[in-house]
Amino acid sequence: MERRTLKKVTRLSIYDVATEAGCSHSAVAAVLSGKAKKIRIADATAARIQAVARRMGYRPNALARASRSGRSGVVAAIVSSVSREFVGRVMDGVLEALYERGQYTIKMLRSEIGAGLSSLLDECVEHRVEGVFCCDLTRSVDAGAIIQDDPARRRLRIVHTNCGPDFPGLRIDPDDQAGAMMAVDFLIALGHRRIGFVGGPTAEIYTVDNRRIGYRSAMLKAGLKIPDGFIQPAAWQAEAVAVAARNILTLNPRPTALLAVNDEAAAITIRVAAELGIKVPGDLSIVGFSDELLASFTLPSLTTIAQPHTDIGRRAIAALIEAAESTSDHKPNGVILLPVKLIVRESTAAPPTPRPTRAPTQM
Repeated sequence: MERRTLKKVTRLSIYDVATEAGCSHSAVAAVLSGKAKKIRIADATAARIQAVARRMGYRPNALARASRSGRSGVVAAIVSSVSREFVGRVMDGVLEALYERGQYTIKMLRSEIGAGLSSLLDECVEHRVEGVFCCDLTRSVDAGAIIQDDPARRRLRIVHTNCGPDFPGLRIDPDDQAGAMMAVDFLIALGHRRIGFVGGPTAEIYTVDNRRIGYRSAMLKAGLKIPDGFIQPAAWQAEAVAVAARNILTLNPRPTALLAVNDEAAAITIRVAAELGIKVPGDLSIVGFSDELLASFTLPSLTTIAQPHTDIGRRAIAALIEAAESTSDHKPNGVILLPVKLIVRESTAAPPTPRPTRAPTQM
């Protein structure tokens, strides 16, 4: 019977890289930990070391580094569900930023619609994470009370997006109010005066509230009235949005343009309009919100407000790592609202020209 022996795998060390690059191991350690500038290593030397490390396939030993420094090198992300496009695209920015840093890893945790947040934060404490990024968590739990309830949780550095204005830590969100105002101003510039708003629950969803507030503010600034029925709230379910769309599109007179709470609501409204024989954009202009993938594939393609998904993730990681690497016990705090932009596609046009009334025939 053939006997096989296991080949011992030897892990590369910084001494191997130093020998190959022709420099000291301390220089290699400084370059690969991002500290080349601090000890004045020449750019050419740093570039040579990085090239050699890549060619040899060297990877730093994160566990060894953590035991020496007393830091974990781990950032935690607590998210609602990565299947949501908003979450997935924000996490793209998180992963890009961590990859560029090269010395941090990520621990992903999924919150079951807010349930178990206290246990997830305790897990972050246990693993001594450098910071916690929370994305798209429900507003039905009192995160402030959960964190304040425990001294160890209070020491966590927290950055969050789409978690509510009262969530502790640094909030980084798209400027939803400004985006809604931008959309309405665009429709007004096209000539629309009867502009409605469709979709989104009415209670405790601050992103929806901010978009409605922006819609109302732009209408008020333009001196335009909002007739009864021109704001149609709806639960997130597609069936509820379809009912709201049908309600607003069967008004008499109905709006000539709509701002939808998000791209999904806009796509559903386009479908309902088609069922009612209303042409988009010939009879009705529609603007969405978020610039998700489906916005390019609706028929017609969707004019929408684009959110800076990737930039949110990158800013969050930058804030957490800056705080972690500071010499003080600094914790990120405050609010950062990132700019949004209007993406014009095919679902918007000037309002239909009223048909002239025919004068009665003289007998």
